[in-house]
Amino acid sequence: MMKNSYLYAAILSLSMPLSAKQLGQLGDVWPIQEQNLLSFIESRLHERLDGKSEQEMQAEIIKQVTESALRPNGFSLPRATENNERSFDPSYTLNQDLADNKGQVFAKKGTVVNPFSLYRFNQTLIFIDGDDPEQVKWAKQFKADTEVRKLILVNGNVKEAENLLNEQIYFDQNGVLIQRFSIRYLPTVIDEWKGKDLLRIREFSLE
Repeated sequence: MMKNSYLYAAILSLSMPLSAKQLGQLGDVWPIQEQNLLSFIESRLHERLDGKSEQEMQAEIIKQVTESALRPNGFSLPRATENNERSFDPSYTLNQDLADNKGQVFAKKGTVVNPFSLYRFNQTLIFIDGDDPEQVKWAKQFKADTEVRKLILVNGNVKEAENLLNEQIYFDQNGVLIQRFSIRYLPTVIDEWKGKDLLRIREFSLE
């Protein structure tokens, strides 16, 4: 019974993201296909854990979860071969009317909103590949124009980068920011373009 408990704990850790949220059911559910997937995972775990003690199985599960947290799935992007600068307009179009708690509409559907009309972006985002020692060295020496800087890995080990850079490290899990800002080369720095309601995206060559 204890062995099965560890087994299903491992299945959950392998099949769910680190931060999971139940979003409800979308469309039909096909139990037979889902069961086949669980059977496949279970068989692979049996192969891996067969013959091990309960303590060894627990240690293996903890190791897998820890490794997943320290090195999430990342993206491998090429180094920039030349310095480049471009702008990014963060404006977006409302897809519905916005109203206050009294029902008064203060922004209509179709209105284009620029976030800079509400607040300024006083941060510098620095994107690097944590597996590239040259990029890590460059990031440590880079001087941001803002007081707040956030170092974001697109690939690599979070803990190792924190130890090398001695600062908090973020990770662009699943490449959400890479896609949002169309980042193609590393290292890339994003900050506010002074005097304009735009973001500035810069690529730096390490050659």
